[in-house]
Amino acid sequence: MENRAWSLWRSRCRPIGAPVILAFILMVPCSLKGQIWNVDANGNWTTAANWSPATDPNGVNVAVTFGNVITANRTVTLNANRTVGSVTFNDNNNYLLQNNTLTLDVSAGSAAITVNNSNGDGAHTITN
Repeated sequence: MENRAWSLWRSRCRPIGAPVILAFILMVPCSLKGQIWNVDANGNWTTAANWSPATDPNGVNVAVTFGNVITANRTVTLNANRTVGSVTFNDNNNYLLQNNTLTLDVSAGSAAITVNNSNGDGAHTITN
C-alpha cells in the first residue's frame, strides 16, 4: 500500500518536472546573446566600452552583432587579431571591419556571418 503523503507529493510534483526543466533549457540561450557594438562612431575592436556588455569580444563561440546603432557608415578597426564564432550585421549603413585577422571558430556546428535586412540593406565589409 502506498503512503498517502508520497502519493500526494508525486501527483502534485511530477507534472511540473518536465516544464521546469524545459523552461531552464529555453532560458539558457537567452543569456548567450553575445556582444553588441554599441557606439555610433568609428572605433577599435579591443576597446571594451564600444561593446555591450563592456568586454573585448574574443574567443571560440563568441557571437558579435553590429546592429542599427550607427547613423552613418562606420569603421571598426581590428587593432589585434580576434576569434569569434559568429558575426551578424543588421543596419542600413555600412560597417567596415579592417586591419587584422578575424577568425571564425566554434566548438560545435558551423561558424557564421549573417547579414539581416530588417534594419536596412547596408553593404558590410571585412578586410585585413
